[in-house]
Amino acid sequence: MNCPACDAVVYSRRSEKCGVCGEALPSEFLFTEEQRAIIESEIESMERSHHEFEAKMDAISDHDRFA
Repeated sequence: MNCPACDAVVYSRRSEKCGVCGEALPSEFLFTEEQRAIIESEIESMERSHHEFEAKMDAISDHDRFA
């Protein structure tokens, strides 16, 4: 998809404006509210998993350091 105003490639369907010229993008370029909610939920889940993984790795590292 390209911005109708400046013809730049639209890299994100989450943004309501073109990242190059700042013009509003047509609604058909954007995710629906349902799609946005699903994506946000998936991002939050991945962030939680990542933080849990980091905490486990920190605990292992601390254990090895003080063992």
